[in-house]
Amino acid sequence: MIDVNFITGIKADRSYGFSVYENNLYKGLKDKVNFNVISMKSLPLPIGRTLNRNLSLYSLYPIYLKLKIKNNAVTHVTTQKNAFVLNFINPEKSIVTCHDIIPHIFNEFKGTRKFLFDLSVKGMKKADKIIAVSKSTKRDLVAYLNFPEEKIDVIYESVNVDKFKPIENAREKLKEKNLDFGNSRIILYVGLDKPTKNIPTLIKAFYKLKKAMNDVKLIKIGSYEWKSERIKILNLIKHLNLEKDVLFFENVSEEILPLFYNASDVFVFPSLYEGFGLPVLEAMACGCPVIASNKASIPEVVGDAGILVEPDEDDLFNSMFNLLKDENLRKELSKKGLEQAKKFSLKKECEETLKIYEE
Repeated sequence: MIDVNFITGIKADRSYGFSVYENNLYKGLKDKVNFNVISMKSLPLPIGRTLNRNLSLYSLYPIYLKLKIKNNAVTHVTTQKNAFVLNFINPEKSIVTCHDIIPHIFNEFKGTRKFLFDLSVKGMKKADKIIAVSKSTKRDLVAYLNFPEEKIDVIYESVNVDKFKPIENAREKLKEKNLDFGNSRIILYVGLDKPTKNIPTLIKAFYKLKKAMNDVKLIKIGSYEWKSERIKILNLIKHLNLEKDVLFFENVSEEILPLFYNASDVFVFPSLYEGFGLPVLEAMACGCPVIASNKASIPEVVGDAGILVEPDEDDLFNSMFNLLKDENLRKELSKKGLEQAKKFSLKKECEETLKIYEE
C-alpha cells in the first residue's frame, strides 16, 4: 500500500465541507492507502473558538507536523488553508486540495489574515499537484493567482448516498425528535453565515413569499463563521417580523440532517460564490427539489436537475413561489436530482485521487 501523510490541521469541532471531504476520502481509501493522519486538537484557551484554532494551527501545528510526518511518503494537504505548512517542510511529493479562493476574490482578508492567506498561496505554489474540487475553482486559480493549468486536476467532491438518500415519513421522524413544523411548507437552507452566502437576500425573498402564501417556514441549518453577519441577519428578521417563521438550527447531527432535506419542500442555495456547493448535492441525493444560484461552481453541481437563478430578491421569490405552486415540477426535479447526485460518487472521487497519489 502507498504511504500518505494526510495533513488535516486542527481537528474540526463540527461537521462541515472540509471535514466531510477528509472523512469521505479516508473511509473510501483506507483499504488501499496507509494513511498517516496528522491532526491536532485546538488549544483549550479562553479566547474564543476561532482565535484558539488559528493560534493552534499557525504556531504549534508546524512543530507537531514535523514530529509526526513520515519520510518517503506522499503528502496530501486536504485544504488550501493548511497549505502554509509546505513553507516549513519539503516532502518528496506534495498535493494540496483547493476548495476555493473566495477570500482573495472578494478581498475578505486584511492585515494578519491577508498575510496568512498569502502564506498558504505560497505553500500551494510549492506543491507538485493541486486538486481543485470544481472547474470553477481551477479557473480561479489560473485567473487570479497565475497557477499553471497543467498543475491542477479537477476531482469533484462526493456525497455519501448511504446517509443522504430518500427517507419515507421524514416529517414524522423529525416529530419524534421534538422537531414539529406542523403543516407548514418548508424552505430549507444549509450553510454558514458568511457574506458570500447571501442569506439576507434569501430572507427578503422569503418575506415576499410569506405575504403570498402564509403556510411557509424558512429553516436555516448551520453555525455562523462571521458573528457580524449573524447579527445582521437576526436584525433583518426582527425588522421584517419573521422571528416565528425563520428558524435556526446549529450543530445538526449527520443522522438528523438527511431528515431535514427529506422533510423540506424546496432547498434554496443563494450563494454569490462557491468552490463546490456540497449542500446542493446532499439535497439532490435526498430527492429535495433545488433552487440554486447560477454563480461559480454551482451550475456544475446542479446541471439541469434544478432551477438556476440570479441570486437576487426577485428571482429567488419568483422561483420559490412558482415551484411551491407546481407539484409536478417538484416531482420532476426530485427525480432529476437523484440521477444528478449519482454522478458525484465516492468511488469515482477516490479512484481519481488514488491515481494522483500513485503518479
